Amino acid sequence: MPNIYHGELESYFASVITRWGDRTRQIVIVAENATVYLWFYAGSGPLPGNTSPVIGGQQHLYINMYADDYLSVIDLLRNEKPLRYFYRDDSKLFYISTRDEPIGEHELSQQ
Repeated sequence: MPNIYHGELESYFASVITRWGDRTRQIVIVAENATVYLWFYAGSGPLPGNTSPVIGGQQHLYINMYADDYLSVIDLLRNEKPLRYFYRDDSKLFYISTRDEPIGEHELSQQ
């Protein structure tokens, strides 16, 4: 039976990194029941596998993505709410998604 982790995203911080192997960017997301580390790699070669260790009694998810996806993830985190995450450890599937939103709804304030 696979372990499945999911929950609401609470906060994040982002960084751009130099001289740390192929990793060039990082986003750390605090969720209601885990800390999610998104590592963004330069190039197009194979990515390291995603992992989900428990450290100090807390769930951690290490998710590897390509650097080209960094701005899309930042845009989602900045502009959408509420957001949820999902991770399944047997398939290593990870995603961030919005919740139900009405069609055509925009988030600019009406004057």
